[in-house]
Amino acid sequence: MNNLLPLIRNEVISFISKQAFPVKISAIEIRYICKVKYPEHLWNERIPAICNALRHFPNSEVCGENSSRNGFTVKIVA
Repeated sequence: MNNLLPLIRNEVISFISKQAFPVKISAIEIRYICKVKYPEHLWNERIPAICNALRHFPNSEVCGENSSRNGFTVKIVA
C-alpha cells in the first residue's frame, strides 16, 4: 500500500481539482483512473487500499460504504 498511496493521492487531487466543492468520489472511480494510468498494478485487488487512502484524505467524510467496498464514497470539502 505504501508505494500505491502517492499514486492514489495524486489521482484524487487531480480528480478534485477539476470539480466544484464539495466533491464526492468513490473508490471505484479512483480504481478506474488508476487502472488506466498505472496498468502495471493489480487495482482490482487494491480496493481496500484505495478506500483507506480516501478515508484518510484531508477534509474527507465517508458518505457511503457497503461490505464489499464497491460503494465506498467520500465527500471532500475545501
